[in-house]
Amino acid sequence: MIQGKMNRAPDSLGDLETRSGLARLCALPAIILLTVLSLALSVICLSVGYSIVFQNVFYLPILIACYCYQKKGLFYTASVATAYFLLTVFITGDDSLIVPALVRVAFFMIVGVSVVILTAKKNDAERQLERQKEEISAIIAERTKVLSEQLRMYIERDAAHCRTIGFTDSAINAISAPIVVWGTSGRVIKTNPKFLELAGKTMSEARSMNISETGLFDPIPDEPCDAPIVLEHGSPDNPVRVAWFFTEIRTPEGKHGSMVAAGMILPGGKGE
Repeated sequence: MIQGKMNRAPDSLGDLETRSGLARLCALPAIILLTVLSLALSVICLSVGYSIVFQNVFYLPILIACYCYQKKGLFYTASVATAYFLLTVFITGDDSLIVPALVRVAFFMIVGVSVVILTAKKNDAERQLERQKEEISAIIAERTKVLSEQLRMYIERDAAHCRTIGFTDSAINAISAPIVVWGTSGRVIKTNPKFLELAGKTMSEARSMNISETGLFDPIPDEPCDAPIVLEHGSPDNPVRVAWFFTEIRTPEGKHGSMVAAGMILPGGKGE
């Protein structure tokens, strides 16, 4: 059973603004249609002497306008409320309806202001979340760069003593991160205790199996990756999130030799 699961890259703040713009564009026809319907219904009801209930229709365009346009939505609410008040006064000519109309106008404005405040708080929370996602991505990239540099230093230090491709056991075991090396056939060449712990394998089991049999990668990368790939391993009750960086070791002739996967356990995973 494959235990790894790809995580989607977080949306940027630009994507969030684009979605907001599309929502406003789609909301405009609905606001216009509901406004015309509300005013027409008001004229009809007031003309026949019916002065209650129909006013609730105004809340629909007010809610949409204040949610999508915030401050402009408040101006719209004030305009609609004024239009409703004037229709009530001039069509009915009944002074006893002025106070109830003013009360409804006040409710229109209270609802509009409340929606604008709540929408602003929601948008601020979304922007803060997106900034946090970008900061986490930057931290992962920086720590991956440090880990890659550490691996390069070990390769250069041990290159004079190794005639074959790969790391020495001492170098790999000294790194406190899961590492595995496999050849072009997929057979595991070297690994370290951290990787064995993550895969739930012993050293002898790991070296006698194909990289696909470890159940940690799907699909199996066959070329270096410019950015880390975040995978989730372990059981649902005890998940472990790991950012994997894949690179390759070339032969002296410059041909593809082996693949190296180095992982970084992210905060919240096992052992954190």
